[in-house]
Amino acid sequence: AKTAFVGTVSNVPEGMVPESDTANLAILSYDPKTYSKGRSPLEAVSMGIEMQPDETAYRCNVVTLSDEGEDYDDKIILDHSADEITTAEADQLIKALQAHFGNESRKFYTGVSYRHCLIRKNGNDTYPFMRPHDILGKRIGEYLPAKEGMKELKVKRASVFKQFVIAELEGITTVDAANALRGKVLHAAREDLHIPEGEYLIAELIGLDVVDVQTGKVYGQLSDVLDQGPADIYVVKTPDGERMMPAVDEFVKGIDPERGILVAPIGGMLED
Repeated sequence: AKTAFVGTVSNVPEGMVPESDTANLAILSYDPKTYSKGRSPLEAVSMGIEMQPDETAYRCNVVTLSDEGEDYDDKIILDHSADEITTAEADQLIKALQAHFGNESRKFYTGVSYRHCLIRKNGNDTYPFMRPHDILGKRIGEYLPAKEGMKELKVKRASVFKQFVIAELEGITTVDAANALRGKVLHAAREDLHIPEGEYLIAELIGLDVVDVQTGKVYGQLSDVLDQGPADIYVVKTPDGERMMPAVDEFVKGIDPERGILVAPIGGMLED
């Protein structure tokens, strides 16, 4: 006690925003100027998400916006925590996002209450996103991500070769122009896709319950679909961990967007 010191320590490097991610990294002996990428990757780790080198984590917070019939850009952010929404309620929203917008390069993960996670392949890790709690009471249009650099491309013709889609795009007429699109993520409007009745996009299946067709038991939720050649493999997130099941008629008996994916698994496939 005679040699003890009482005082405060600055563990946030000069020029950095004093937030929990930078401070915690410093406490753990990591130089924030070298390793800090925001709170998102730390929260992804805490959620047990295994990230790959080409992936970027983003916080995906649930907020409350005004709803007076105004255009989306004119809505006002009322609460940065969606009135402390319960995890169970938020899970339904995150699953809906995954079902409609998720794909192999963009996945949504449920966290706790209003704080969740989006993982993107080849994502922009330098974009200056705005913190919701900093703009309470303000019009959101001024803070939405810009669409700079986005360009609409029209498909002139396309064909499938093995697991690839070979497409000719309007205006892309040289090898250099085609090479410039390498590594880019292309998006298609859902209404422009002609999906045969009874068939679904993978993004529409992710998050659906996997249900025993005979007993109605819910084994878990579909978390991924793997392309493994002759048949896809369904990855099912169960209480005991991830289980895999071939997406063949023997095991998959139907898909009902309301009930889920109806299955008839053999013993030990989806549960011990």
